[in-house]
Amino acid sequence: MVSIMAPQVLGDIGMIELLECDPRPTFILDLERTQDPYDDCIHSVFSNASLQLLPRILSLVQARGDIPVDADERGQYSVFKEWATSHPTYEHMEDGYTIPFEYQDLIWTSSTLRKRWRIISGSLIGPKKIAAGSSPSPPPAGSQQEIHDINKGSPAESRGVGARKEDEKRPARIHPTWVDDLPMSEHVQFFKSTDWSATPLGPLETWSGCLRQMTRLLMSDSRAVCLFWGPQRVVLYNESYIAVASMKHPGLMGATLEKAWAEIAEELETVFLDSERLGRATTREDTFYLQRHGYLEETFFSYSLIPVRAENGNIEGFYNAAFETTKQKIWERRTSTLLSTVSAPDMASYWCEVMKGFESNERDIPLAVIYSLETHMHDNSQMSTIYLQAALGVDEGHPLALKCVNIMQGSEAISPLLRKTISSNGPTVFQRDDGSLPESLLQGIEWRGFGEPSNALAVLPLTAGEATLGFLLIGLNPRRMYDDDYGGFVQLLNRQLSTSLTSAALMEQAKRKQAELSKDLAEGESRFKALTYFTLALVGKFCTQMIHYGMTGFSKDEHSEMAFMDVVMDDDRLYVEQEWYNLSELRLKRTFEMRLAQKWHHKESGTWKHKWIIASCGPDENEDGSLKSVMGSITDISLLKQAQEDALERATLSEQLAQSQKDANEIQVRSRIKAEEARKSMEKFMDITSHEMRNPLSAILQSADGISSSLLEFQASSKTLAVSDELVESNLEAIQIITLCAQHQGRIINDVLTLSKLDSAMLLVSPTPTQPPVVVRGALKMFEGELSSHGIELEFSLEASYKRFGIDWVMIDPSRVTQILVNLMTNAIKFTQSGEKRKIKVSIGGSISKPPNGERVNLEWFPSRGIGSKKDLTVDGEWGEEEPVFVYFAVEDTGRGLSTEEKTRLFQRFAQANPRTHVKYGGSGLGLFISRELTELHGGEIGLFSEAGKGSTFAFYVKGRRASPPAGTMTQQAKVQHEPFQPRSPKRSKTVVSSELSHRSIGHGGQSKEDSSERVLGKQLEKAGCTVHVANHGQEALDFLQQSNLWRDNLGGVSVDFVLMDLEMPIMDGLTCTRRIRELQGQGTLIRHVPVIAVTANARTEQIETSMAAGMDDVMPKPFRVSELLTKMKALKRPE
Repeated sequence: MVSIMAPQVLGDIGMIELLECDPRPTFILDLERTQDPYDDCIHSVFSNASLQLLPRILSLVQARGDIPVDADERGQYSVFKEWATSHPTYEHMEDGYTIPFEYQDLIWTSSTLRKRWRIISGSLIGPKKIAAGSSPSPPPAGSQQEIHDINKGSPAESRGVGARKEDEKRPARIHPTWVDDLPMSEHVQFFKSTDWSATPLGPLETWSGCLRQMTRLLMSDSRAVCLFWGPQRVVLYNESYIAVASMKHPGLMGATLEKAWAEIAEELETVFLDSERLGRATTREDTFYLQRHGYLEETFFSYSLIPVRAENGNIEGFYNAAFETTKQKIWERRTSTLLSTVSAPDMASYWCEVMKGFESNERDIPLAVIYSLETHMHDNSQMSTIYLQAALGVDEGHPLALKCVNIMQGSEAISPLLRKTISSNGPTVFQRDDGSLPESLLQGIEWRGFGEPSNALAVLPLTAGEATLGFLLIGLNPRRMYDDDYGGFVQLLNRQLSTSLTSAALMEQAKRKQAELSKDLAEGESRFKALTYFTLALVGKFCTQMIHYGMTGFSKDEHSEMAFMDVVMDDDRLYVEQEWYNLSELRLKRTFEMRLAQKWHHKESGTWKHKWIIASCGPDENEDGSLKSVMGSITDISLLKQAQEDALERATLSEQLAQSQKDANEIQVRSRIKAEEARKSMEKFMDITSHEMRNPLSAILQSADGISSSLLEFQASSKTLAVSDELVESNLEAIQIITLCAQHQGRIINDVLTLSKLDSAMLLVSPTPTQPPVVVRGALKMFEGELSSHGIELEFSLEASYKRFGIDWVMIDPSRVTQILVNLMTNAIKFTQSGEKRKIKVSIGGSISKPPNGERVNLEWFPSRGIGSKKDLTVDGEWGEEEPVFVYFAVEDTGRGLSTEEKTRLFQRFAQANPRTHVKYGGSGLGLFISRELTELHGGEIGLFSEAGKGSTFAFYVKGRRASPPAGTMTQQAKVQHEPFQPRSPKRSKTVVSSELSHRSIGHGGQSKEDSSERVLGKQLEKAGCTVHVANHGQEALDFLQQSNLWRDNLGGVSVDFVLMDLEMPIMDGLTCTRRIRELQGQGTLIRHVPVIAVTANARTEQIETSMAAGMDDVMPKPFRVSELLTKMKALKRPE
């Protein structure tokens, strides 16, 4: 587009001088002056000569306020005043121009200068009726005929152009087949096939322009959205809204609010009226009870109602975006119930504590009954009896809340339910619909919650270990379906209550044991005191009297020397002999414990155990110092020792239980962390894969558009068959971009498919007689165009080891080797293309050992996982019987290299060297992982050698066998390629030219200016008449803005009207850059708002919302056509 400079003299002409010469009646308003909503007058600041000749209209726009007295005329004047004084919004715009307004037989149009001065001009609607044969000619503006026609008034009703009566309508500006502009889908076809003539909206061709435009927006919205239109709130909705409508679809389309949502119509109507009264959007979170699945369902929604104004400014409908939050709200309520079930100190308080936890959740648990279970033997048969402990929402004596029931022999209605629960060994749900829940159990109850009977009853067995100690019966929410979420809640509740019950039972058992132990200790202490007094009175007769007691089991007639040793347990005899030596020879006082040969019966365990005694003795000497006797006392401490053993056992069990609980918690935490890491990895992988697929798609679409438009221009303008070199060069470049992008997409798809096959163990190795150099040359051929476009030198050679071992034809799988080579070459090109030195070396070596040593001594091989359990594939018959060999492949590049930390992340699923690798270089993070899997599948390993800043060498080897060439093929050793591969010289992007509309484009992905997607987009924008400037990252974009006319005190800088912002960029990403732009704008450093459009392949809803929150004006998800981008730019371009 050529820009013609206006003569300097035109700049000296003032606006007032121009308007005074305008034959149309014109006046100016100052929009910054406060308009009193209670002042009915229009206060103009200027009126031209043409308007001065129309006193009737002049009086309406001047401060003296000669407003109409008639009610109808007064209403028309008020609408005209609102149209004239409203600040410019998109509601007042149509196709980029202000919507005209008809008033006093004139068509009024307006324009706004510098967002302050509103200039309003009037024109006659059309010529008056004339006699047949006369030429129609309207009276000149300002003539007496025109003044007379206007001043005499008009009975016609004043109204907006879009709302005139049917007989006065102008020809429609929208094509009759406007519905053809809607997106193509089954839902849109259903919308078109609806009989709209039978609805209050009427046939599609009679719909207003505003309704048509909102319908287009509705069908293009990816959210669940519906439109309520007209006074009867007729419903239109898009495909995503079907999930909200459920069984109401398809009858919901075209129905009125009263019929469509009869159950909540009255409540919604109040919201509509409030929004109409306030005139602004409303956002709410409400609970609705909807008939969507054949029953009244409890639902939760977060929704917004946006009023839609027609051309005349009246609210005609509401745009409703609905987000169902039912699952989240229900789960929060149920989680609160689970958390309220606390541990109880004993069984007696357990039952009541359970019921307290249910009191707050009357909707999900409208009824609850809890029983304890006691099992005992009677007449050689097991008796199981339940006893009512607590009830919530039902009175005692009801068939659900009986005081006592024999569940094995009883005929009560709940007995079969409990028996079935016992046999199922888990929570069981009984439904009214299938007849498993008797109606008699649901009658005579004042239901909590909704006051409606439950449709299902859940019976939960309350267990402690393997024993069932009780049952919990709960009625389920009648307004929620028993689905997987409800079943999960019941299972969690059962486990929680059983755990609490186990804790209460153990604590009660521990208290009982402690009481018994205290009793036993008290009895033992009493016996000990009595025994001590008795024994000490028998001086000199210790041994004889001791043996007389029944505790030792020794005969009183035995008096041989040391005969008392016979009562000691064999294992303790040496110890007792030592103690006797201390007493008799060393004359020491001793207190010691020992076990006797006699046993006692332990009732609780039903076993016989050796008795324990404690002896306290001392020597008694004669006057000459010789030993006279040894006297003392003994006490039976068997019960004390048993209590100590029991306490030790309980402590051990408690420690084991605590350790088990701790281990279980740690396992659960680790599992949760691993699951979260896996989810984040998968989400990151999906984002990266989407980004890697969408970027080439955008370039393909835009290149195809470029080819198409250039050929159409040539066809329309060329009179000869000669084709210019520029046209051929441009189209060849576009075709090359399409080819490269298609190859890139193919690699991503192959990686995903290979990963799927690896996970399913469906990937096989198929050996074929192959010459490895031929495989390598075939793989390198795929990259010829890409190497050429990036100016990368390629060298291919055979290492000395390949010749030394005489390797020629070998049995390997060429397809798997090619796949690995393609992945390594893709990485090498990706990391080399932006460096100063751009060279890649590919070589082949060989060996008969594993791993090959060869010339690559610095390589670090990653050991094969599970190598000991993997079968050697080459032993199968299809591999032949020749000598095994190992073929070695290496790819060396001059890229950025890797640090030690980055090396540790390689060869893992979805992993890249560091979190910024994808942003700067792209890729899915699958290539090296797949390469390692394929290498190990082929009996080899993969390795690398890399230094940061010096480049990397990735190598792998595969196992095969020597082979004979196929029949008819001459054996020929592959030739060594010493000459470097010379790619075609890459073409640089052209210098852009200026036009009347300037744009600012931020580089995509932080790549260079030769990036295919960015280059194609720039060319297409240039063809559309734009000046394009490119920055490689966010910081560079901010630096450029300092040189633009947006920067304060730099009005003569480069003109910038738009910023097209990529999100994934090095140094500074798009979100950070946009936030910084808005900060500069708020500080006044940028003198006006500059529209920022995100051009990105990050198209998930959360990512789009994040972009908008950062300050983006709009988001253009890839892939897209340039025409779609220009449409968004046009919508954001506001008049100066």
